[in-house]
Amino acid sequence: MLIYFIYTLLSPIFWLFLHIAKLFNPKIAEHLLDQKQSVENVLIKIQNESNGRSIILFHGASAGEFEQIKPLLQRIDHSKYFCIQSFTSPTIYSKEKDNPLADAVCYFPFDLPWSVNHFYKILKPQYMVITRHDLWPHMIRLTQSNNIKLFFINANIHENSLWVKPWVISLSQYLFSHFEYITTGSERLLSNLKSITKDEKILVIGDTRFDSIIDRKDQNKDSLKLSDSENNTILFGSLDDIDLQIVSDSIQIHYPNGNSSLLDKTHQLIIVPHEVNEETLMAFENTFSSINISSIRYSDYGSNQEFSCMIVDKVGMLADLYAHADLAYVGAGFGRGVHSVIEPAVYSCAIAYGPNIHNLDEAVSMAKLGLSTIVNNANELANFYPLLDQPDLLKSIQEKTEQFVTQHKLCSQSLLNIIFSK
Repeated sequence: MLIYFIYTLLSPIFWLFLHIAKLFNPKIAEHLLDQKQSVENVLIKIQNESNGRSIILFHGASAGEFEQIKPLLQRIDHSKYFCIQSFTSPTIYSKEKDNPLADAVCYFPFDLPWSVNHFYKILKPQYMVITRHDLWPHMIRLTQSNNIKLFFINANIHENSLWVKPWVISLSQYLFSHFEYITTGSERLLSNLKSITKDEKILVIGDTRFDSIIDRKDQNKDSLKLSDSENNTILFGSLDDIDLQIVSDSIQIHYPNGNSSLLDKTHQLIIVPHEVNEETLMAFENTFSSINISSIRYSDYGSNQEFSCMIVDKVGMLADLYAHADLAYVGAGFGRGVHSVIEPAVYSCAIAYGPNIHNLDEAVSMAKLGLSTIVNNANELANFYPLLDQPDLLKSIQEKTEQFVTQHKLCSQSLLNIIFSK
């Protein structure tokens, strides 16, 4: 309570900081500028279209969280519930503000007590669902005074999470008491949650990200037509600067003659940088050129054209591109934390990633089950590629990976049943 009280007292300073920061940060400026109008648009829709339906507010900070909410929006009974989707990021708001999955879309206000309280009072949601990790003190605390039933789904409170740090544990226990239920995906995450909330509030029912990625796979219409060759494909997804050096060194080790080595082995590479600005793309092209591998950009690719190495210069394609891979290296495991490993798993890829995996429970689980390979350097990554020359072992790993995904799907409807039982 004391930390929350201090946090509240600091609100005017946070407000001042935001209005200074907007001068230097276009995203903060855009959020502040469009917040009011976005909420007014929602109010108009509620007045004209809600028709007495109960109002449920889903919140996700950005694109990743929205992917986790989509399965709920697809399965919820829209004849009974008016669904509002709120975002923090202007990037995802601009892209999804007219998404038909939600009845209305708006910004969630910055975590100032007067802003959050006003937001709740005018929209009057009966239910609110927060996913993954975008948790803020006033966002949570003020649901109680506004009679909103609050749920936290896909809870990812890992051992390095801020919420389990000793100096913040009392605040965590206070805030987490406001949730009706907290759902998570594994027993490992359950043990962390038990330190900050009552056992009866926590349910291990799975993670909606599995449903989201499986749904996307079912809807995928083969977004990239590769050549008709029998080449085996290694896909490198979400690569950052650290990954680029490790990946290029590993490729030079296993394919010492560059293009010639790839042709001899009938292998091809698909490279997906995390950022696709021109400076990054040039850096990737120059790096691969230095190890005698010529590359083609996706935007210059013609249907069924042969290639040794493709660099994808378009965002939003990675999840579908895994359909064309035999092996997948998932990036950011040497930095802030590995990116989605479910996306390649749903296509039964054999998967490798760097050692920083504490942020992603399924990456930990897959490694423990022997379904993925953790690499610590370029040599270890180079030792991952010979799986392509061991078809029986590769097939066994791919089959077990497919089983892992299948065992974790279809929690979304169960989650909706839990929410509306309260």
